[in-house]
Amino acid sequence: NNVFDMAGNVWEWVIDPYEQVPNGEAILRGGQYGLVRDAAYRLVGDPESGSFYANAGIRCAADEVADPPNANVLYEDDFTDINRGWPTEAQDAALFGYHPPDFYHVEVSQPQQSVVAFRGLDEGDFTAEADIVVDHTTSTDGDFYYGLAFRRSEAGFYAFTISSRTDRWQLFRQDGTERAELASGSMDEMGGLIRLDRMRVDVSGAQITVGLNGIVVAQVEDDTLTQGDVGFFVQTLDEPLAHVHFDYLVIRPYSDAGWQQ
Repeated sequence: NNVFDMAGNVWEWVIDPYEQVPNGEAILRGGQYGLVRDAAYRLVGDPESGSFYANAGIRCAADEVADPPNANVLYEDDFTDINRGWPTEAQDAALFGYHPPDFYHVEVSQPQQSVVAFRGLDEGDFTAEADIVVDHTTSTDGDFYYGLAFRRSEAGFYAFTISSRTDRWQLFRQDGTERAELASGSMDEMGGLIRLDRMRVDVSGAQITVGLNGIVVAQVEDDTLTQGDVGFFVQTLDEPLAHVHFDYLVIRPYSDAGWQQ
């Protein structure tokens, strides 16, 4: 362990001192800010003395700060690390991958098409939040939807999506090629191309609660899908191209706290 004093000098214990010291004592080596700045200054003292540490303190010598594990977070990604396992692929009518410096993007480049990107997670009951913004489109009035997909399994998946062009939202279950709408509606002041929207999904058993920017928009019950992956969904209607950025995703143990009242 190293120590430093209040003047900023950094010290370390010397196992084999170059001069004799009283029995039971040791030498601190350091003195970066001594008179000659040669890191050769020595200070003799009792290594068990509380005053030694009280005057010098303890310095962490780690190369970088490591945050302790957060038991309240199941998964978190700000998309600055391109090796976190999200798919990167270009298709005829879609692409998805990392967009420097800190986005994951999904693009659909034909009307009436959809794409979903999953990370390979397996979650049952949870609360998920994602910050999402539309990067660009090729029209000013074409409609398209984007958002969170969750509990994806071989049987299908749920999706909570919004259209910032029409200020509409929808919650549905996708079963293969069949889609069952669970809820839909409208909401003013979606961010779209202007600012990030925070989309949230709470799932506990058959209960599904979805909301936008802190406001609950729907609460339904559906027990068809109970466990599965979490990812992102983009669908074009009459919009020729929609390019959507996903800026942040966090998944926590289920909680219904934090909604605006």
